[in-house]
Amino acid sequence: MAKIIGITGGGNHHDAGISYIDNGKIKYAVSEERPRRQKNYKIIHEKPTDSIRVFERDNNMKLNDADYIVLASPNSLSVGNFFQDYGVTDRSKVSVVNHHTCHVYGAFYTSGFQEKTITLSMDGGGMTQDELSGNCYTKTFLSDKGNILEEVHTGIVGRESTIAGLYAAFTSYLGFKSLKDEGKLTGMAAHGKVWEDLYTSLHNIHQYSEETQYIEVPNYNRNSFYSTGSYLNQLISLCRLRDEFKNNVKKRYEGDEWSHHLYRCDLAATVQKICEVGALDKVNHLHKLYPEYKKICLTGGLFANVKINQKINELDWVDEVYVYPPMTDCGLNLGAALHKAVELGDVKKSKKFDNVFLGTSYNQKQVDDIYFNRNGKDDDFKNIVRHSLDLDFVGKELDDGKIVGWVNGRYEFGPRALGARSILSKTTERGVHEELNSRLGRNEVMPFAPIVLDEYADIVFETNGKSHYTAEFMTICYQTRDEWKDTIPAVVHVDGSARPQIVKSDNPFYGVLKKYHEISKIPVLLNTSFNNHGEPIIESPGQALRHLKNGIVDLLVIDNHHYIRSE
Repeated sequence: MAKIIGITGGGNHHDAGISYIDNGKIKYAVSEERPRRQKNYKIIHEKPTDSIRVFERDNNMKLNDADYIVLASPNSLSVGNFFQDYGVTDRSKVSVVNHHTCHVYGAFYTSGFQEKTITLSMDGGGMTQDELSGNCYTKTFLSDKGNILEEVHTGIVGRESTIAGLYAAFTSYLGFKSLKDEGKLTGMAAHGKVWEDLYTSLHNIHQYSEETQYIEVPNYNRNSFYSTGSYLNQLISLCRLRDEFKNNVKKRYEGDEWSHHLYRCDLAATVQKICEVGALDKVNHLHKLYPEYKKICLTGGLFANVKINQKINELDWVDEVYVYPPMTDCGLNLGAALHKAVELGDVKKSKKFDNVFLGTSYNQKQVDDIYFNRNGKDDDFKNIVRHSLDLDFVGKELDDGKIVGWVNGRYEFGPRALGARSILSKTTERGVHEELNSRLGRNEVMPFAPIVLDEYADIVFETNGKSHYTAEFMTICYQTRDEWKDTIPAVVHVDGSARPQIVKSDNPFYGVLKKYHEISKIPVLLNTSFNNHGEPIIESPGQALRHLKNGIVDLLVIDNHHYIRSE
């Protein structure tokens, strides 16, 4: 049984981080943005220096103490880097695993699926110049019995050719930041109508080929990176739509600010449909090739798109969907470590996550030191009063419309706030969306997500009992049942969909959600990540206390205490 560390960072990586498996058990996983306090899109190409620092501190070990160190490609963290920078003395313990293989191993070996399963990885590239990655953007693996994975297809294609690349290009074109704001397009799409001329032209050059098993845009310069406008300009030229863009924009959208908003929403709806159709074509063809395989694991940046995941889940032939919770490149380091653990025999079968609370935690003494400012480094919290946690009080405050900050134990691995670092509010008022955006300095278009008690999930949402495990990680949408839409409007999108997190009794949210349900008779609360616009989800109790002090939240829960501002 081995100590295995997985690492991403440097080179073309945009989600540096570290994970740790000991004796086949997932023990630790942290993304670089959390301890560094900079969003991932701001630290592209950076080494995971802060992740390594907190890993060594939290686990009381050095990198060199590991039996194996596994890097996910593409990487610039060579074996030499580890000798020079991190004191790793044995060259043989460092290895590299293919980018999409890491995506796949992370997804499959945390799915718990024991039946015939397809695992599909699709993203914007995963490309590098080394032989381990090959310029691929997709891989497909099969498994029969929850253990051995067989690779059956690799899509070799430039990253700008991918539908994920297309989505990133439109994200940039509409004034957002690619690798960060793609979710805003997903939210805008429901407000728009598909621009049929543009859709037809784009679809003509983004059609899925059953022969090659991928989608590729022909005859254009691949040297342009997909986050720049040049890629989209090439697409427009290919579609012979340059004049169409100008003329249609002038006819249909020129004028007031509302017209400009409609134009943006229509473009979002168009690219969303292109990507949904492309993903469905791929998945349905896999079913045609392997009709006995009816469970599917999804991973890679494309499947951060919860509406695509919903469409796949709604296919009649699909029994269950599992979306890897850290589906973007932030999950590669755990996939790399799992690959080595499987190779060694430390992990023999797919197993569900025990939980994804794999980051740093703070004990009561550390919280006390921060609250009382014993080290002289923190803010003055004298106007904040601490009480022993009273869930009756917290539930009533939520029912009264208060906004509650929530900090519990170790923080989550992956991009979602799932019970450790969240902001909670009631869902019965539409205005809470604007209130939260105002307090957090955000401009979210996608509605905030609901958390729902497990036993009420299919009562409130049209889950049909399907894919509940992946819904524990807020990675999929369902339609809201008609009789609940007016009851929980703050978490229902204009198309009737919602992105629920199903809360079971072992989730830190369970107690407060259960208490709120007893008080309000509503088994749903709003959950959003605990952070201001432009900052990563909070990491420490000190950051949470500052948000309470500054009026971002009205009430704060940290483990076994709640905190309020004194008048």
